[in-house]
Amino acid sequence: LVFEDENGKAQYVSCQVLKEILRSCPKQPEFVFVSSCHSRLVGDVFKAVGVRHVICVKRSEKILDQIAILFAQEFYKAFFTPHGTACASFEVARAKVMAKTAEHVDHTPFLAKRNDYMKFELLIGGENSMPHSCVCSYAMPSGLPEQVTPAVSYREIPPKVENFVGRSAEMYGIISLVRSSRIVTIKGLAGIGKTSVAKALAHFFMERGVFCDGIVYTALNAAANTEQFLSLLYAAVKCDSCSPKDKLACILGTLKDKQVLLIAHVLCVDTCLLYTS
Repeated sequence: LVFEDENGKAQYVSCQVLKEILRSCPKQPEFVFVSSCHSRLVGDVFKAVGVRHVICVKRSEKILDQIAILFAQEFYKAFFTPHGTACASFEVARAKVMAKTAEHVDHTPFLAKRNDYMKFELLIGGENSMPHSCVCSYAMPSGLPEQVTPAVSYREIPPKVENFVGRSAEMYGIISLVRSSRIVTIKGLAGIGKTSVAKALAHFFMERGVFCDGIVYTALNAAANTEQFLSLLYAAVKCDSCSPKDKLACILGTLKDKQVLLIAHVLCVDTCLLYTS
């Protein structure tokens, strides 16, 4: 398996190491969902250490992202019901994928194979054969789910750059610097890709919730003087609750108690500035 460290670098974990980690846990989870191609090998590791239910993809099969997402959505919708079980939810998800692929096979290229639903497997830990007695292990409360994650103050970032490849080393280096420094400067010639890297960094940190109050992404390169610079930054930070007469004090006051990453394009030899508050 490949895990990600805090700076985005790949960490490889062998099946043997994974097995040792799991055996050290006082209690095994009710189920594990390994949603990736050829994941039966890893699924067998979870089964061997006593995980009750393991959902994976057959060892010889590949699975498209769209199919894996569809299966996961249907599985969790069925599982998180008052009487949902892993076994019943697995069958519901397979049936939904089968119906969807049959419905769209003629005009949706990514759902071109009718047997995609058969690529998923359910492994039962501690038992060698089916049928298997599966019961709901918890009491699911009734009603609609509630979002309890605190709202992010700043989340307006540009869309991802398509076909963004070949920048892994630069991304890793900048992420490491952002975590250890208040200010990081990306410099380079025009067109070299500073903006693309900055956008990718914004999505990396936003998706992982590294800065709990979000990311301020703004272009300050149109500023011809300090006053215009502060005006643009004032608008980006959304200092609505204080007077615009002293913009610098207002900006600092708004951000002083927030954990924010500020990504700004400034007119200084083609520079992108990353500042954490």
